[in-house]
Amino acid sequence: QPFSAPEETVHIKILAWYWKDVALALYQASQVQQRGGVFVLEMHGNVYLWTEKLEQWMMKTAASRTTESQLMYPRLRPESNRGCQYWQKTTSTMVRVFADQALRIHGIGGEPFTVLHIRRRDRIKQCDSSLTAVERYVRCSVQSNATRHIILFTDERDPEYLLQVMAVLGQYYPEGAYNGEAIVEQMQRWPRTINGWDPPWEQIRQLGKYFTYAVFDHLFHERAAVKLTMHFFSCGVCGVHNPLFAMLRDGDGK
Repeated sequence: QPFSAPEETVHIKILAWYWKDVALALYQASQVQQRGGVFVLEMHGNVYLWTEKLEQWMMKTAASRTTESQLMYPRLRPESNRGCQYWQKTTSTMVRVFADQALRIHGIGGEPFTVLHIRRRDRIKQCDSSLTAVERYVRCSVQSNATRHIILFTDERDPEYLLQVMAVLGQYYPEGAYNGEAIVEQMQRWPRTINGWDPPWEQIRQLGKYFTYAVFDHLFHERAAVKLTMHFFSCGVCGVHNPLFAMLRDGDGK
């Protein structure tokens, strides 16, 4: 639950992600903190891994030997016990509308669907994501958490591996198996308008792979009824009950 704010609550906005602007905002936050107050840091913009960005800015600030170096960064980290007591992330309208259009175009719409995330390139030794392992994981998962559609997101770029994985997914999801990264890339090459929506193509293209990640993040964490992961922190663990899927399957979800 959100914290009970004390008498002083200061809202500090970061509108431009330049290190000096961020450093100034964090310095202001530290001053509020020292007075026993609470700061609300409002970060606006399309920023990938914002907690890591803040860490980079703090390191740069300390190196600058300015007054901002008085900041104690660990006190501001969201995952720190001494840091933020509550934080909320919102998905940008651009990402949400893009994802909605992608689901609509590919016949998924508002139906429950599965997202499979396979991370291989830098974690291949920590998680077996071979074709055999993928097939075993998917076969087990569909027995308890089956949807009609599945969307794959992966950092793997080997075309042969991708074709083989998509073939496996097609066996268990014959009504719809999709390569999410390919969908995002293909839609950017379509006509300017999509179902009457005029996307900000220039901004999307500038974001590049980070926009693709944002779409994945939104679909995986906020939209998918079933989440399958082959990652170092969750390597193909089968049989996990998904309450959201149960609600959608039984008609109790909204």
